[in-house]
Amino acid sequence: MICRACGLYLLFFCVTASSATAQFKARLLTKGEIDAAQISADPVRMPGIAGPVRINEAQAFSIEGSGFAKLLMVPVRYAWHDKEPARPTNSDMCGVFLIRSESVRQFIQTVGMGWLDVFNCNSLEAVGFLAGEAGGPPRIILLYSANSPHDIEDEPVVLDWNAASQGYVWNENVSQQLATTGNVNSVSDMKRLLLRKIAH
Repeated sequence: MICRACGLYLLFFCVTASSATAQFKARLLTKGEIDAAQISADPVRMPGIAGPVRINEAQAFSIEGSGFAKLLMVPVRYAWHDKEPARPTNSDMCGVFLIRSESVRQFIQTVGMGWLDVFNCNSLEAVGFLAGEAGGPPRIILLYSANSPHDIEDEPVVLDWNAASQGYVWNENVSQQLATTGNVNSVSDMKRLLLRKIAH
């Protein structure tokens, strides 16, 4: 599946086709769902925010499965005011809101965390999913375009469901392993490596 730089229709086809054999379905959010998600994307949960929260509507999904409650995955981009000298005063950061109900909302910062701390987020290029453990929510695969003071790169991010905490966690170890292979230019590349357990 190569969804990089494809249109909405093709992106929808890619995701539904790849998940047809799994115990979940993913579809793009409707305009009404986007509007509701904008309200639920609470800036208070976001560290150092210095500007409006911008939803990436082309990559926002509803995920449903027989073994878990429906959830919305809403990628966002926002300006982050950072006083650290290593980073520009205002950087664009990226993250994901995971909304399961009005009261159960989780925010995970992606570009701007861990080894991606020094990167500025340009955009979320593509999204993919792999079946989760024991019928749980799927593994979420994200491919970002990000830049540091020295270069612009494709940066993979993997989010895994944690049954103990009943929420998603950023799998920094797996994400970094994928990044260091030098072969990750699409979601399909990430899936291939994950399924072959090159990164685990």
